[in-house]
Amino acid sequence: GWADSAECDYYGELNLYGLQELLFKHVVLDGEVFVKKCVVNNSKYPLKLQVLSCDRLDTSRFSDGAVAGIEFDEHGHRKAYWFLSEPQQTAKRESVRVPASDVIHIFKKDFSEQVRGIPWFSSVIMRLKDFDEYEDAELLKQKMAACFVGFYRDIESLGEDAFSDGEYQKELIPGSILKAPSGQTIEFANPPQSQSYSSYAEGAKLTCATGLGVPYMLLSGDYSKTNYSSSRSAMHPFHRYVSSIQQNIVITKLRTVETWLREQFSLLGYSCDESLIWSGPPREFVDPLKDIEANREAVKAGFRSHKSVVRELGEDPDDVYEEIKEERKRLHAMGLWKEGN
Repeated sequence: GWADSAECDYYGELNLYGLQELLFKHVVLDGEVFVKKCVVNNSKYPLKLQVLSCDRLDTSRFSDGAVAGIEFDEHGHRKAYWFLSEPQQTAKRESVRVPASDVIHIFKKDFSEQVRGIPWFSSVIMRLKDFDEYEDAELLKQKMAACFVGFYRDIESLGEDAFSDGEYQKELIPGSILKAPSGQTIEFANPPQSQSYSSYAEGAKLTCATGLGVPYMLLSGDYSKTNYSSSRSAMHPFHRYVSSIQQNIVITKLRTVETWLREQFSLLGYSCDESLIWSGPPREFVDPLKDIEANREAVKAGFRSHKSVVRELGEDPDDVYEEIKEERKRLHAMGLWKEGN
């Protein structure tokens, strides 16, 4: 009930799975996110999880043993975090000290002694900016090329506007007919045509995909140059990369939630022997028949457990087994199932 309902959210908006999705978005975009333990005594479930963005960390705090809002002990272990009390950008904002035991700091650690996270787009952000500007320039060029404009010019006679500094229309509107000054002409620049947009766009997307660790076909949505073998070979290392992130960044950090739950059960006078088990989102099969057959043979040979296969499909093994049991019991009662089938 606690994980499936919005009771676990401090703001009462998301369940535990929605909170996990939210915090991982912060990890990708901001490089890090904080989960703070809150206890609300007048609630059905006292334990609440508050997701705090990195903007709430008081990075100006360099006193009381804190360095950029994080307090360490003599061994380099985190003692506390200093969070701004209000998320709004107000002139007077005070920071509050929160013990490290009540905070989960989630970020991808890329090097030793790293204290805070780095946005995942930092390695490709300049390339994305250049690509965005290049696309804007190409779009502007195409708009100008689409402006079919006619000019009416009086060449033989010099009218009274021949040498005047009057204001003339400087904006080109498709289909318009403009009047040029008498005895004068208008020339347009003829910039060289760029014929390499497609190759540049493909190269820019490939660079960004490599920097983010995402297959090019997923980032660009372009599957024209892939086939069954190439897409399968690209997805296997990507799945390993995703599994590594799930286990080492998200699940490992969120194990602390289990400790917080046990503490709350203990305070309420209940014993809790259950453990939190995470099942990742289901993976779509590239070739369902071959993939299912491979999993079946791996379980049969003892190379992996049946539960691990079920979790890989995004399901809870205990729930699946219970559903199968109830289903077969019902079919047997209806005469549609016999043992050994």
